[in-house]
Amino acid sequence: MPDGTVVNFIPLDTAVLATLPRYSAPPADTLAPNSGPYVYKVGRGDVLRITIWDHPELNNPGIGSAPSTGTTAADIAVATGSNDPLGRIVASDGTIYFPFVGTVKVAGMSATQIRSLLTRRLSTYIRNPQLDVSISSYRSQRLYASGEVVHPGVATLGEVPITITDLISSAGGVTTNADLYRATLTRDGKQIPIDLYALLHYGDMRQNYELRADDRINIPDNRYNKVFVLGEVAKPTSIVIPKGDYSLAEALSDSGGLNQVTSNASQVYVVRRAEDGLTNAYILNAKAPTALALADQFELQPRDVVFVDPSGITRFARVITQVAPFLSGTNSAVNTVNATR
Repeated sequence: MPDGTVVNFIPLDTAVLATLPRYSAPPADTLAPNSGPYVYKVGRGDVLRITIWDHPELNNPGIGSAPSTGTTAADIAVATGSNDPLGRIVASDGTIYFPFVGTVKVAGMSATQIRSLLTRRLSTYIRNPQLDVSISSYRSQRLYASGEVVHPGVATLGEVPITITDLISSAGGVTTNADLYRATLTRDGKQIPIDLYALLHYGDMRQNYELRADDRINIPDNRYNKVFVLGEVAKPTSIVIPKGDYSLAEALSDSGGLNQVTSNASQVYVVRRAEDGLTNAYILNAKAPTALALADQFELQPRDVVFVDPSGITRFARVITQVAPFLSGTNSAVNTVNATR
């Protein structure tokens, strides 16, 4: 070809068809399994409710009694950054302040671990302290859903683990423009391919990963997931590959079929970029008795170009149409010259 591109022309038959790989989503990386059962670890901004039995004066002091100035207890909590109407806010350095105990580092600990720590510390001042620690507001660990979901945005991890399907459901589900084959999970700066089609439509739970703080699920739109049907068809067009397999026969049918007047049915091409960088052009002879079966079994891939060649007489007619104005102008010039002699 003029630009140096090498094209392999391959007549399509059953033997060639058997060698073609079927399209599938990019292979997903295998994530390391979780080290154990899910346990929420407290972080900055979380709110802890700490209750000590028989010592109500230690239970979230100051909350519930508003000053006479009209300032609410909630206003005080926000201003001080230490208390909240629901409990004690974990500060930006990962600590809380508790009477008798002082400043305590709690970030990265579970509620059970915090309870054990406070029990030990309070034992110096209170005989056999009975206390409970719970998380009243989860704010520190966020998940992100972006791209083709109904409500892109942020979700927060809580006491119950969240999976990929949970996050997508909380975002309102996927849109009609979602490319389910090319979704990604971003974790620790690494993008991991996720085949959402297999997960959502076939129930393949192997990729329904349990999410961690700062994980991001992105679902691109399906503009990449197109094939192009050009040449001598009724309606040259680009077609978004529907969910599932999509054959050459379906693409030709969706574009209105071959133009019965102008097409060369023996020259139907599927042009595809191969993994080695070369270009393959598969040739279907639509006049052959087996053509329909072959076309129905030939699975198209994203960015394939289907081209139906024009017939010889059509090609000739188009050349004449393009050349005729030039010939007409030349004849007029010759006649003008002859008239001046």
